[in-house]
Amino acid sequence: MDLLQLVKQLDESVFLYLNNLPHNFLLDKFFLFFSFYPVVTWIVIGIIMILFEEKKDKLFIIRLFLALGLAGLLSSGILKPLIKRPRPDLAYGGKVTIIQEKPAVIFWNNDYAFPSGHAAIAFAGAYILTQQAILKAKKSKFNKYTGNFKIFYLIALLTAVSRIYLGKHYPIDVILGGFIGLLMGFVAWKLIDLVFPKNAY
Repeated sequence: MDLLQLVKQLDESVFLYLNNLPHNFLLDKFFLFFSFYPVVTWIVIGIIMILFEEKKDKLFIIRLFLALGLAGLLSSGILKPLIKRPRPDLAYGGKVTIIQEKPAVIFWNNDYAFPSGHAAIAFAGAYILTQQAILKAKKSKFNKYTGNFKIFYLIALLTAVSRIYLGKHYPIDVILGGFIGLLMGFVAWKLIDLVFPKNAY
């Protein structure tokens, strides 16, 4: 057995273990909430930040939209149709605890698992909001933004975990999706810095 096959089997075994842990009504609703339309979640958070904190920073919302768009495009628009890994609920059927969720906003390759578009978008949003919080902390003598990154990454992590709980993704799907999101957040941030160098900071 080669290394790739071993990793795949381990990934699927960990998924089945985690997904078959006890489910109940409250946990179902909790993880459905964090799995609900991640693009909408981060846009709403971004709008709230603009209204209450970021009125003077015109580039913030552009960074956020660009990061979310790049993460969604790379994960769901490009990589999923190339790799074509079936979702666990389709591959394992009755062995998977499946919690029904609302249909995806964008029906990009909805039957494919790798990588997780939800995780990619969630961590892209968390990256941008965290970087913005760090930027504001540097400008603020009170450093009131320094703890925000914990909140943003916690939301992203719960979104990623929800995909396993709901039976839609394997652990590697969400881990790699998270890395893609961080990378696209970084790329989006740097691109805006290059396009608007005088206004970047």
